[in-house]
Amino acid sequence: MRPGIRERGLLIVGEPFWRQLPLPEDYAESLSEEDLRMGFRDLVGTLKRIKDNGMELTTMVLANEDDWDNYETAHWRNVEQWARENPEDTDAQEFQETMRKDRETYLRWGRRYLGWGVFIIREPKPVVG
Repeated sequence: MRPGIRERGLLIVGEPFWRQLPLPEDYAESLSEEDLRMGFRDLVGTLKRIKDNGMELTTMVLANEDDWDNYETAHWRNVEQWARENPEDTDAQEFQETMRKDRETYLRWGRRYLGWGVFIIREPKPVVG
């Protein structure tokens, strides 16, 4: 994405982050250890990723649990509505099953451990001196 940023422009990135890593008993039925990592980091790790890519964080807006719930439940509603409206689609049942598994995972442990934020980043201004 970096080549698309104009000089002194901003980049807005939506990124999941770990509030804390889940305990194995919470995720064991739904994810492997490798799946669990999914490239997400905690907030300090997210900041490090930004810095390691030569950028600086200017602003962040983090979702609270209500925001997360609204985001997730919209997915569930949309899949169910689409499946009702497209019963002849060969993928409808698979989409519903995947959504129901994802919903259970979210309710079991995702809501507690995983956060989401919007991070506004830019190339740092050169230090003149």
